[in-house]
Amino acid sequence: KAYPDDGGARAAGRLAMLDAATPPASGAARVRRAVAYVEPCRALILAEAPGTPLDRLPIDPRLIEPALRHVATALAWFGQRHAPLDVLTADDRRTATGRARQALASALPHLQPALDRVHGVIAAAPLDARPGLTHGDLKLEHVFLDQGAVHLIDVDSCRRGDPLWDLALLQARWWAARDAEWSERALGDWGCGVLETSYLARVPARNAAHLPVLQAMACLDVAAGVVKRREPGWMDRAGRLVARAQALGEPPR
Repeated sequence: KAYPDDGGARAAGRLAMLDAATPPASGAARVRRAVAYVEPCRALILAEAPGTPLDRLPIDPRLIEPALRHVATALAWFGQRHAPLDVLTADDRRTATGRARQALASALPHLQPALDRVHGVIAAAPLDARPGLTHGDLKLEHVFLDQGAVHLIDVDSCRRGDPLWDLALLQARWWAARDAEWSERALGDWGCGVLETSYLARVPARNAAHLPVLQAMACLDVAAGVVKRREPGWMDRAGRLVARAQALGEPPR
């Protein structure tokens, strides 16, 4: 992986710290140390992740459910580990969500009222949480399963922050991937529920009170990505993600 600056050297150091923080016996999702950093090329050489990425597993509930539960459990343990990384604050997260909101409003102005309502909920919500490890940009293809072990790749965004962000973002991306195909939409909410139940079984209940707001923020983040890439059906898909964000952000009746 080539970098335009010294980011590769920083990434190599981050990988070494994360590897030390997540030994096999911890049950946490793991990363792999860099093989080498080649300074003249600013290139980081990475070992291939073992196993199968989450987006390549067969979409069969009987097969995928154990995998989702295993991933969620390993992520929960990962979030409770500690490494000397910088902290991503709640305000940083709100700022990033604000950029996603602006991109969505610019591309799809008819969504402005819904985006404003979600913004109001996010702005008022207490999001401060005890920092733990968070991957920061978790996608289905960033999670590999290998004979009982869970490995994470592309950890350049890894920081200390609210670990629940990883759960919220993985749920949003699982839901968005299923939403792309009519035949898989019934699995969207189902898979999100499996991930949530398994993850929250490993963390104190009081730590998850703000999860719905993070889930709404993650939906906006993913919707902005759909718009940016102009994926097939991007207008409708982004609209459904914004509607989901609004529903998640509303207080239960």
